[in-house]
Amino acid sequence: MSVKTVKSMIAWVEENIKGNPTLEGMSCHVGYSAFYCSAKFHEYTGISFKKYIATRKLCLAAEEIAATDQRFLDIAVEYGYSSQEAFTRAFVKQFGRTPGQYRRYGMREGNIAEVREKGSKIC
Repeated sequence: MSVKTVKSMIAWVEENIKGNPTLEGMSCHVGYSAFYCSAKFHEYTGISFKKYIATRKLCLAAEEIAATDQRFLDIAVEYGYSSQEAFTRAFVKQFGRTPGQYRRYGMREGNIAEVREKGSKIC
């Protein structure tokens, strides 16, 4: 599998991120088995397909939180969370602050570097 194919997988995920992108859907898109795609995705990106999806959704949600006054529940539902509580737990785990704190104070450059050091290089 080439780097071009992995980039195609990532592009497919980005196009389908607000839906529910699945490993099976992505593998059909590129024409390889789900098992093979999963292994190659992890090999090239350094993280699992599932972790990539979860992190990207949180990063996109963070952008919406910072740029809009949309309710947190609406953003949570938009990115596939079943409740605002589940979204908030995941958000705090990823960014070290609640969505409300993020909206009020944003992410300063130092904080962005900290988040990236914790393993989030996809925001």
